[in-house]
Amino acid sequence: MDRLTELARFLAEHATLSLTAIAATATLAWGATAYLRFWRAIAKGSRFPVPAPPSFPLGNVLLIRNFYDMLDKVHAARDPVTGLAQIWIASRPVVVVLKADHVNKVFNASSYRRPITMLSNHNEKMLGKHNITAMMNDEWRAERSLMGKPFQYAPLREMAPIMAAAAVSFCDFLSTLPAEEAFDIHPMLRCVTMDVIGLTAFHYNFSCIENLSHGPPKELEAFEFLLDEYTRRAFTFSGTFFSNYWMPTSANRKHRRARQIVRDRIAEIIAHRRRLVEAGQAPQDILGAMLEAHSGDNTEATIDQLVLLMFAGFDTTSLTLSYATFILGSQPAIQAALHAEVDRVLGGRTATFEDINELKYTLQVVKETMRLYPAAPLTSRTLTSDVELEDGIVLPADTDVWIPLRTIQRSPLNWERPDEIDPHRFDAGNVIHPGAWVPFSGGPRNCLGMKFALQEATLVLATLAQRFTIESMCKTHELPTHRSGVVSKPTNGVFVKITPRAH
Repeated sequence: MDRLTELARFLAEHATLSLTAIAATATLAWGATAYLRFWRAIAKGSRFPVPAPPSFPLGNVLLIRNFYDMLDKVHAARDPVTGLAQIWIASRPVVVVLKADHVNKVFNASSYRRPITMLSNHNEKMLGKHNITAMMNDEWRAERSLMGKPFQYAPLREMAPIMAAAAVSFCDFLSTLPAEEAFDIHPMLRCVTMDVIGLTAFHYNFSCIENLSHGPPKELEAFEFLLDEYTRRAFTFSGTFFSNYWMPTSANRKHRRARQIVRDRIAEIIAHRRRLVEAGQAPQDILGAMLEAHSGDNTEATIDQLVLLMFAGFDTTSLTLSYATFILGSQPAIQAALHAEVDRVLGGRTATFEDINELKYTLQVVKETMRLYPAAPLTSRTLTSDVELEDGIVLPADTDVWIPLRTIQRSPLNWERPDEIDPHRFDAGNVIHPGAWVPFSGGPRNCLGMKFALQEATLVLATLAQRFTIESMCKTHELPTHRSGVVSKPTNGVFVKITPRAH
């Protein structure tokens, strides 16, 4: 027995030593590989027009936690001649383009973007792995072609009455609120855009506006929670430690429940539509076009695309409308000009698709709002070939390029008086460089829903201006926004007072 005990002890000790040696060897191998990769990256980064000193092993990744501050620092540190800057994400060098001409060349040179590791996992957990933002190359091109059809002229024309009717219903609700009482209009505008995307995309009424006094529907609350979690986990130090979604934590259980609420509702809508298709009673809308294009696909892949469509369709447009109400409420001259236009074009009637071309100043207010407050702060591209930005300045293939939309649209490199609010920048006679105004990204991979969003924002804003005078409770020139996050949200809401207009 003693010999057996000694043998067992001997084997256990040597097994522990062996495992320790294996772990140590693996760690050293990983470290050596990472360090070699780091120096190779330095060699690659030194070929860029604006070399920047790296730091092993994190680079500038910690600055991302305060995202807008990082972009401001990048803008301040740009090369004074080229307007280029460079940062390091761990051992990977990234070029940042800021001049409009460079931005446009990068957008048109490549539709591929290497996934940003620290964000792609959160993106998948929120939107699913099959959404078009996660697709690249031929898969992306095929999906883009299919999804673009519902956003053409004829479908958009049919959507206009739905958008206008939602705006009227919203204004009817606002007219019931106590006079001269301040309120946060941002969550209410989310209800408007949620109803619009439901009715235009799915012929489904979420009844958000109808139930505004009772609070938002559970789907909207679930989306809000998922978006806040994305920001917390990706852009804060505390969230970093809980970014593993498999851990048995309260936050992960809440995340799974919220995700399931959204996906269950989309699955119900899809199942109902398929029954209508079988009965020959299905309407023609975005959902119908997508189901027809993906008739052989699994339901999960279709749900992923529709979840993205819902998120992009209601959240970003509601942000634009919220910031626009702040601008109107804090800039009396702009609001007066908008009132004059809607009175002249609409009189007392509901806006139509045909009115959009006449609501020129309204659209200019929308575009200026998007210039100052783009919903997304940044996008990226990975170059698939060498790109010459200007004489003697070439970015080599496989370069990761960051395109900070908000910084570009507020840079004196691209705009005169960039921090001044001036919708007349977009007057018909003014030429806007396609790389200077990029709230919908640019090039072949620009936002599919650009025309949809501009049309909806124009109709809703015109209807609001037709019915009310808005006063902003924020008396600063800028509306405070969160300094990090996947979208640019107002920090303290958008509080306003409204006064019905006499006609």
